[in-house]
Amino acid sequence: MLIKICGITTIEAAQVASEAGADFLGLMFYPPSPRYLSPSATDDLVAAIKRLARRPKLVGLFVNLPLPEIAAAVARYDLDYIQLHGEENPPLCQEAARLRPVIRALRLPLQIEPAAALRLAAPFGQLDGLTLLLDTHKSGMYGGTAGRRLGGGAGGSAGFPGFAGGRSNRRKRRGGYCPGATLGGGREQWSRETGRPRPKRYG
Repeated sequence: MLIKICGITTIEAAQVASEAGADFLGLMFYPPSPRYLSPSATDDLVAAIKRLARRPKLVGLFVNLPLPEIAAAVARYDLDYIQLHGEENPPLCQEAARLRPVIRALRLPLQIEPAAALRLAAPFGQLDGLTLLLDTHKSGMYGGTAGRRLGGGAGGSAGFPGFAGGRSNRRKRRGGYCPGATLGGGREQWSRETGRPRPKRYG
């Protein structure tokens, strides 16, 4: 099982996450986010992370950024993964996956049914080098919306590779099957063998 901590903004947070066993650290490249850092601040943070005794992999989160700018950030900060949270279409995701493995977030209504979630995911589900993340939609917001839980079983039985964002509702998912989860607003569970989200049974 691999763990990802999102929205790292300080070396102190990165060090705590690393020492606690995190395998991935998420960096925000979306300026409206309160967890966004300036390019120079990100330079300093990445340099400090690379000096850690145990260096987790770096994941860059982008929202509707042109591919050349994503590529520039990947090169500048030596990112290991690309996470896309905007309106990025399948062709752009496939092009981005040529740079690094891609995590594509789908912003879903809270009470969406599994069949409807599957229809939204279908255009992305067969792309090479791409994993889906189910995230709850909140008007005017991109990225994680911790504390807002998907209803209707969408995160548990949609039937495609991926994982659910936001907080886990163990009671609602009891006995269900979720391909993966973002817990506590920032911890995503992955398979060490494949580098992709690992199935997890709640109950």
